[in-house]
Amino acid sequence: FQAEDGIRDIGVTGVQTCALPICFNANTKPFIGGEHHPNRFPPSPEPSAPPTPHNLPQDNGSAVPLIGREVALARLARLLETGQAPVVITGMDGVGKTALALHHLRMRLEDYGGGVVMLDGQRDLAGLVDQLEQFALVHFDQQAPQELPLEGRLAWLYSHWPLPRPVLLLLDELRNPLDLRAMGRGLPERFRLLATSPRQLGSASHQVVLLPLDDQPAVDLLAAVSERGTFRDGQQPHARAVALEVGGLPLALWLLGRRLARDADLELDELQRRLQEKGALARDLQETAADPLTARGLRSGFQLAWEGIGDAERELALLLGELPPAAIPWELLALAAPPALDPDDWREARVGLEQQHLITRPMAGMVLCHPLLHDLYAAQARESQGLNSSCPRRERLRHALRTWLPRVSDVLDARSRERSQNCLPLLEALAQWPAEVFGAAGAGLPLLALGRLRSAMGAFGPAEAAFAAGMEQMRARPGGAGADEVRAGCLVGLAGLARERGELKRAEQQCREALELLARDAAEREEGEAEQALERAEALNGLGLVLHDLDAPEAVDQLREALALRQRWLSDDDRLVQVSRNNLARNLARHGRFSEAKALYERALEALGSDPCEVGMAVHNNLASLAMAQERPEVALVELKKAERLAELSLGEHHPRRGELLQNLAFEIGRAHV
Repeated sequence: FQAEDGIRDIGVTGVQTCALPICFNANTKPFIGGEHHPNRFPPSPEPSAPPTPHNLPQDNGSAVPLIGREVALARLARLLETGQAPVVITGMDGVGKTALALHHLRMRLEDYGGGVVMLDGQRDLAGLVDQLEQFALVHFDQQAPQELPLEGRLAWLYSHWPLPRPVLLLLDELRNPLDLRAMGRGLPERFRLLATSPRQLGSASHQVVLLPLDDQPAVDLLAAVSERGTFRDGQQPHARAVALEVGGLPLALWLLGRRLARDADLELDELQRRLQEKGALARDLQETAADPLTARGLRSGFQLAWEGIGDAERELALLLGELPPAAIPWELLALAAPPALDPDDWREARVGLEQQHLITRPMAGMVLCHPLLHDLYAAQARESQGLNSSCPRRERLRHALRTWLPRVSDVLDARSRERSQNCLPLLEALAQWPAEVFGAAGAGLPLLALGRLRSAMGAFGPAEAAFAAGMEQMRARPGGAGADEVRAGCLVGLAGLARERGELKRAEQQCREALELLARDAAEREEGEAEQALERAEALNGLGLVLHDLDAPEAVDQLREALALRQRWLSDDDRLVQVSRNNLARNLARHGRFSEAKALYERALEALGSDPCEVGMAVHNNLASLAMAQERPEVALVELKKAERLAELSLGEHHPRRGELLQNLAFEIGRAHV
């Protein structure tokens, strides 16, 4: 880790530019410069084993209880322990395949110290590799060279996996058996492949076959989910009849159990009667001959659960049915709330659906529903719309998307990287929606948002492809108020990536072109002044960073205007304002205006408070650079230690970037003879 000028100050890109994340990735320069002397210090004690990196959804008690699956669980553990061949959990939809896999992995997480990676198996091979790359980027700060073909990128990820302990890849709801073979090609010995699929994949000797629950386990599951304890003798026949009506399908029993839990006055005999009525209706509506009892049971169980929820809960479920079957950030759903509904009531609707296990939270701030339930929500949404082409719910959703998409990659801090990874499937799905959904002016918005998020996470190759596709999308449309804003956003994103490659003149040209587009867009628009102003601030921030790199005197004016715009339209404590303060301060420090720079750095830290984000790391690092320029090494060391502490809090004790910070800090300590 070498640099010619000691501690290197760090310029922070904003939401949209993200040319160089505040922390570096495997292909960028180090956060703090300094020559590395590996033999100067004695070796550190052997560290304890780090926790297993994983992306499993939070265990918030919303999964189907694992009842009657002891034999299957033991077989799964045995197959994974004794062989390297892929293991597949098979069974019909709703039988609990994913629940079994997650239960095993949460119990045995320490056994897979190299990592547990959950992949969406419904995506194609390119999507699987992309998800694996995102995991490596988030947890190990490394990614395969983008110029490699797909198979080469997969092989690179396997061969460069940094942790030597066992690794497990879970391909959930895998549809294509060829993808399982491709993922297993060249798999290192310590890796294990586990898939869930409704199809029989591979050798029967490596399968765990799940069937609907037998009579007594089905009754036990219903009792457990209903929170009523063991059913009395007189209730047992009705409980068995309910289980029989839904074919022993765990997902249907789960829905019915939550219906009983919510309605204390609903007795089992009444539930049985209503279920039989719904079952007769489901038989009439049966669309396929495949698994008729199971399909009927799931539909009738869902209908009973649907009848038991309130109006706000139903509206939220219908909104989820309008969106892709992916994790959805709550702030997007909040923007699409019915205008007459109090925000507290909207949040209570989320809590109510979660308590009934009709939705889950894969992590804080995200909402997800079971794929089968999503299909049922979508069907209800279509039915509720009927022949009304201007559905108010869809209009609210369009407006919410146009508002939320430009903000999707808010200033990235290390704690949000997992959340950003969870947002990618949603953005990728939205990018496939018909452009007409967003209108001519916003047709490229999903691609712009996807590029920004990927760029913020350090996936520069895919980010560039998304920005270029967004530009192409907008060229194919007539335009309108707001269209130039989207084009400008894509240009600023491309400029950030050009800056990352050292193509500073190209980056400068793209930033100036973006500013021209924004000026033209402002003349055409009557509304959206705040959005247009913040886009201009992004363009100015990007241009200021490029001009700073070119050592152009104009840089200070661009950075100062970017700060003024953000202060006008955002809270003074907003993280984007601190980004601008940091960037302006480092430019002032370059020209010897140390007192002005220090005041800006200190105000940024005051605004950030105890928030352990990457902006704070950059500010402390730059204060260290400022102190070294003033020949105050003891102050520089204090600031470097604060930056390292923030890295530990936000990135984690064992993250490689914290290790690099420690290495550079050790060199500076040695150079100061401390």
